[in-house]
Amino acid sequence: AKARESAAQMDLEARRLKAETALRLAEQAKATVEEECSEAIRIQKEWVEALRKQLAAKTAEWDVMVQDAEAAASQKIADVRAVAAQLKGALADEVQRSEEHVGEEIHKTGKFAESHRTLVDGQLALLSQQAEAARQLAERRVAEAEALSSSQHLQRTMLAEAAEAHTRQHLEHTKTLVEGRVRKEVGLLMSYLDHGEPNSSSRSSPVPSGLELWVPVPSCSSEGGEVAGLAVSDEN
Repeated sequence: AKARESAAQMDLEARRLKAETALRLAEQAKATVEEECSEAIRIQKEWVEALRKQLAAKTAEWDVMVQDAEAAASQKIADVRAVAAQLKGALADEVQRSEEHVGEEIHKTGKFAESHRTLVDGQLALLSQQAEAARQLAERRVAEAEALSSSQHLQRTMLAEAAEAHTRQHLEHTKTLVEGRVRKEVGLLMSYLDHGEPNSSSRSSPVPSGLELWVPVPSCSSEGGEVAGLAVSDEN
């Protein structure tokens, strides 16, 4: 009887060690998932930072283009004014010969300067609109990248927690089953000690002696979808 009780205790200890091993594997799988999440977040941050630098470089290029356009416009206006001054000086020499002709030339020159100024203002407004559109696009892309990174991190964390809960639930079920089997075997031993060896036909165990009971235990993979087995022996 003591040998049987000792064997039952050893079997219980072996099953407990198997359950602890499965729990440790689940914890290792959780750590692996957390490392993968951290790596994904790092990659997303690096991508966002590279995108931010690229957009900043483009914005700087647009600013340079705007400044160049403003400088060119100012130079053109200065050139036009210089031409107007020269024309006025040249026409001043001919005032005495034809005041009407000088007035017409001054009017034409004024219209040319105004038209050129309008064209330059239009170009400046267009460049400003393009720079603003580029800045808004950059902000939208940065916001989208950050939202995507947060969503992926949340999904991976939820998967890891679900896998751990599933593993703990199956381990508790296995522990309950093993404890019930041990209590039943102890009862049989006590009955044997009190009344002798029971008949094989009166054995109350629902599982024949010498067989193994297969209990599903999750393998704790990164997707949480595979199931492994834990063999629970029913030997005396």
